[in-house]
Amino acid sequence: MTRNLDPTLIAFDQQLQKGMLVTLPTSSDDKKTEPGVRALRFQYNPETVTRTRAGQWETKPGKTPEQTKVLTDGQRGGGLHAKSETIALKLVFDVTEALLRDTKGEGTQGVLPELAMLEGMALGKDQTGEEEKKPATKLVSLNPTELLLMLGPRTFPVVITGMTIVEQRFDPALFPLRAEVDLRMRILEVGENAANNKVAQAFANLRDQRLRMEDLAAVKGADASTLIAQALAPQVKLNGES
Repeated sequence: MTRNLDPTLIAFDQQLQKGMLVTLPTSSDDKKTEPGVRALRFQYNPETVTRTRAGQWETKPGKTPEQTKVLTDGQRGGGLHAKSETIALKLVFDVTEALLRDTKGEGTQGVLPELAMLEGMALGKDQTGEEEKKPATKLVSLNPTELLLMLGPRTFPVVITGMTIVEQRFDPALFPLRAEVDLRMRILEVGENAANNKVAQAFANLRDQRLRMEDLAAVKGADASTLIAQALAPQVKLNGES
């Protein structure tokens, strides 16, 4: 039975939607052999979620002046080589209240079950031990589990690329009673999800949702044209400027 670490000593006026990480197994034609889906629900929703996209603007000349002109006209002088969007957040797990309730022994293992699940998601399930034979100076190639990061109405297909665990407050048997986990994840975008149609569908849904949200915020019609005209109009010089 799944452990229940939800706080009960604090009453809320309404039911809180919890964030969650859900494993996303590779599709299988045989439903009997398809791996089971596992989910880790956040005990506490993150206070902040940092999303970052970075890229580099490059201009590549053509082999001939004519090709260079075509590339310049088509790409407005260059192209953006962008990396996939990354997400960073902090998760907190704490069994203190579960130990105070002490009804089903839910806190007797500390927060190690939650940490073990996160570690399994980060390392993947297909490690064979061959990595131990590699020299210690070489980086180990891992295949992290493909996941769905569920934050309310938004669902991101991701893999964990970095994880820092700070264990705090230990019981007499050295089980950590609290842990803060800084997670760094990369969204699996168009070029990274071809091998798993579930990931591709999740990203397509995210993209469609963003387009709908964008449509709500966009200034349209004559208003947008007016804004462009205002932005391109010559600026009025301030007093004293030459």
